[in-house]
Amino acid sequence: MSGWTGESLRRAALDALGPHGGQAAREALAHGALDVTPSVARWESSPGPVAGHRVTLVLDAARLDRIRREPAVYDALCAAIAAAVATRPGESLFELALQPVAAGLTDTPYRGRRP
Repeated sequence: MSGWTGESLRRAALDALGPHGGQAAREALAHGALDVTPSVARWESSPGPVAGHRVTLVLDAARLDRIRREPAVYDALCAAIAAAVATRPGESLFELALQPVAAGLTDTPYRGRRP
């Protein structure tokens, strides 16, 4: 089981992206909502077992469209999130899924996502 939360992964991915990472990738991480589904896949590697996590990045339509039009942005996001996840031994990014914000969902600072 992973101890990653959306917020802890966001901070780690922004650090992995670094100060010279692409602005579009930085904005997607800063403004999107990250959801981690732990251990959707498992495999054996040379150092031992690995748990692969699915990360879903929920974005507004404009940012999602930009990522779909510019594959380098998606690649930068994958690289940053994969590097962040791999800082924990035995953990890896299995998949980065992009999802549009569902109508009627808003974030609240106190309780998170609500319908």
